[in-house]
Amino acid sequence: MIVSKPSSYSFPSVHSAIAFAAAGGIFFHYRRAGIAALVIAALVGFSRMYFFVHYPSDVLVGALIGFLIAWFVYALSKKCFIMPDKT
Repeated sequence: MIVSKPSSYSFPSVHSAIAFAAAGGIFFHYRRAGIAALVIAALVGFSRMYFFVHYPSDVLVGALIGFLIAWFVYALSKKCFIMPDKT
């Protein structure tokens, strides 16, 4: 193995959640750059499985949580502040 085997597995994958939250935030504001950011976030999720640090379900739930947090923050900021829509 490239990395040492973890002593415990965490659910969900926080790396995936953070990557997808950042990518989702970019995606909701700038669609073209957001697609590239989502691809990079997917690679982060894949790397967690590749190195046997997380199960696929950990990565999937982490990605879902991160993307939902990005959507919630974006929706809340549009409701509270006047933001131009740059899609």
